[in-house]
Amino acid sequence: MTVLVEPFTVRGSSPTILRAVAADIEAYSILWTTNLDIAITYVAKGQLVATLDAFDLDSMPPRSGRAWLAALPVTAEQWSDNWMAAALAVGEELSGVRLDRAWLGQSHQSVRLYPLPPREPSLEDLLDADMRAIAAQDPRIGAITAEPTHDKLPEIIRIAAELAVTTTGLDGPLIDEAMRLIDTGDRGEAAREVSDRLHALRDEYRAQIPIAQRATTDRGEVDIVGHDSEYGRLVLKTNAVEALCYALNPTIELVDAARRTVLAAGMTQLSQENGDSDRERTLSVITYCLQTR
Repeated sequence: MTVLVEPFTVRGSSPTILRAVAADIEAYSILWTTNLDIAITYVAKGQLVATLDAFDLDSMPPRSGRAWLAALPVTAEQWSDNWMAAALAVGEELSGVRLDRAWLGQSHQSVRLYPLPPREPSLEDLLDADMRAIAAQDPRIGAITAEPTHDKLPEIIRIAAELAVTTTGLDGPLIDEAMRLIDTGDRGEAAREVSDRLHALRDEYRAQIPIAQRATTDRGEVDIVGHDSEYGRLVLKTNAVEALCYALNPTIELVDAARRTVLAAGMTQLSQENGDSDRERTLSVITYCLQTR
């Protein structure tokens, strides 16, 4: 058993690297930043078992990982009360190493590792079971996955924009006009003009968010981003409009527009039940591959 600490890099948070490292063993990674960007990943024998959002355990991909998490002696209440302690407790359970003051007080070896991967990971390496399932079920996602080439970028943008608009209920003439341009792939002067108007709409939503948040807390409610409160819906709608802005922005390359549109769509709390979350995750992997190769 080996405990690795990366004080300045986050390479160990990569599922691709973890799968390579744990081809015949297990690997568990915890990443957090000062901005509370959190990634908790567990891999066993080269297969991704689970990636966790400490604030939303029900959104765990792949969904099969929920059974693994439920079998561990860390409850949902403990995750909610102190996610960092819960994450470290899971690591202790998996490794058998107690990360207490005595461990911290010991001397530990410090090394610098910069190994080159044995090969460039393929798209198939990056797709988990849920992504492969949605590609098999959804003809549009399946066609992109089967042949992930740059000519698919307009379709990726269309799907991501549709996901963002549908899940947040965005509507009105401006949204209809934006979706028409996205559907035709128009990123010319008309797209620039609509994108400018969308930025104004996004700013309107942003101005309303603090007001709605104060109203939520004044009522004694928790100001959690989601579809169940005016505050939460405003945040998600802001993210959805941002997705449309990226989709129509003619000043950035198409592959970057696709990546940013997919990323913003993923911040609209897409449904797992209807597969939208897995659609976004699959498109995110594909745009990553297209942008880095």
